[in-house]
Amino acid sequence: MEEQTSTRTVIGSAPGKLNLVLRVGKPDNKGYHPLYSIFETVSLRETCVAVLRAFPEGGLDNFSAEIAFTPSGYPVRVRNKADLGEAEANRIAEAALADVEVATHLAFKAASLLVELAGERGCLPNGYYLDLTVIKRIPIAGGMAGGSADAAATLVAVNELLGLDLDSSALEVLGRRLGADVPACLTGGVSLGLGYGDHMTRLDKDISNELAGTRHWVMLMSATGLSTPAVFTAFDTSDRGRSEIPLPTQTHDILEADENLKTALGTAAEIAEILENDLQATAFTLRLDLAETYRAAKETDALNVVLSGSGPTIAMLAQTQAHATALAKKMQNHPNVVATLITSGPGLPAGVE
Repeated sequence: MEEQTSTRTVIGSAPGKLNLVLRVGKPDNKGYHPLYSIFETVSLRETCVAVLRAFPEGGLDNFSAEIAFTPSGYPVRVRNKADLGEAEANRIAEAALADVEVATHLAFKAASLLVELAGERGCLPNGYYLDLTVIKRIPIAGGMAGGSADAAATLVAVNELLGLDLDSSALEVLGRRLGADVPACLTGGVSLGLGYGDHMTRLDKDISNELAGTRHWVMLMSATGLSTPAVFTAFDTSDRGRSEIPLPTQTHDILEADENLKTALGTAAEIAEILENDLQATAFTLRLDLAETYRAAKETDALNVVLSGSGPTIAMLAQTQAHATALAKKMQNHPNVVATLITSGPGLPAGVE
């Protein structure tokens, strides 16, 4: 059934991210892991199409499974659409997304924060519901912050749609309530992450325009996702956490002395020398197929290869766009690779399109 004509549509998008360096400490007394990460956002972007629609004559029952309600009772509809470039990758993604309840979707949680704020300000129209369509271009459960990018794209879209006029700093504050990676997806670029990943310092502010999109990657997608909690549990069981991880209070000293931070703003060949992921060995123990894919990727002429976050997506660093295309062709028929995605970094910030 088609809904009535909407009053306005706003489209927001936000980048995924890729860890260049990920070091993980032993869990603290709360079970949280201190992190040291250097990451860049990439050109793969999630999109949120946000629309205010009048209630249809028959009510919301026809799509009630796609509806969740904010704390004040305002209805928000969330639909997902996979656009990963290959039919099999889309099929796998949509099957995974079918199991996600609306109330747990980060796009809903992001929208809920803004809807409640709009209600407090008296600028939320009655007789309408918020309709969100999330277009997924980042691998599902792939270690590239796809869910956080959903939240970031939703924040910028709904902020504009509801006329809240929150600036980037205010959106970042809300983003931190949703997850450590959400501010990164809002700001784009290259950053240092400390603490639980929630203390972020942008590294490329002065050169962001000239640096954007200069590093080329091939992302190797797996047919099945890999649970981040499962990876961390196995990581702890093997006692692989580092005893010392720099604290957020040491940020100034790190910025002054850490050569990795300077290298992270360099050429692809320079970045290749610092790629590192403490979770990689654990992920490969859990998933032998990923270890096989990694070995095959290392046998190519890629500058370097690294697991993205907690996996299962594997990233190959290329010299140029043409080199990335050639690497993708070499790996696309590997039995463990369901699809290859070519992307570049650093990616641009979240914004309204």
